[in-house]
Amino acid sequence: RGLRPLSFRITVEMVDTPVAVMGRFEGDSVLHLVMQTAPQAEDSQTVALAGAVVLPTLIPLVVGLAEELKVGKRIPMRVLWPGALEGKPVEVVIAAESVFVMPDSAMFDATAQRWTAARLDTIEAWRLEIPGSAISGWVDDRGRLVAATQPGMMTIHRTAYEIAFENW
Repeated sequence: RGLRPLSFRITVEMVDTPVAVMGRFEGDSVLHLVMQTAPQAEDSQTVALAGAVVLPTLIPLVVGLAEELKVGKRIPMRVLWPGALEGKPVEVVIAAESVFVMPDSAMFDATAQRWTAARLDTIEAWRLEIPGSAISGWVDDRGRLVAATQPGMMTIHRTAYEIAFENW
């Protein structure tokens, strides 16, 4: 329930220099890292942490576990950002509340040869902002992503599986 990370593995496939990073946590105070940039030999180091950290992908879940979600609430945490060797203090701000209407199931439209929404559902969501970051997103009361944007990079929205993958 505390979302304490045990280990992680990050690989970045680049043409000239693929990178792999593996990390293993010992409690809340030690992180063992092994990094490899092909064709270099592995490099390992042990990093002291100043307390519990969460990985960036878990921020919405940590927020969803908060006591009460309401606009203006600030939720402090330490986040282990990619490339950083320590947890950075972050205060996630609940900036807005809204209701989204989204597909929760899909059906195949034989005429259009596409999957379409079979049933719509309303989802109450809160917009999360991290001061100093351009990334913002909407999460439901369980911390599940509803929509998110990273300007100039991507926008994602929750939808039915078939609409997202089969129509792609």
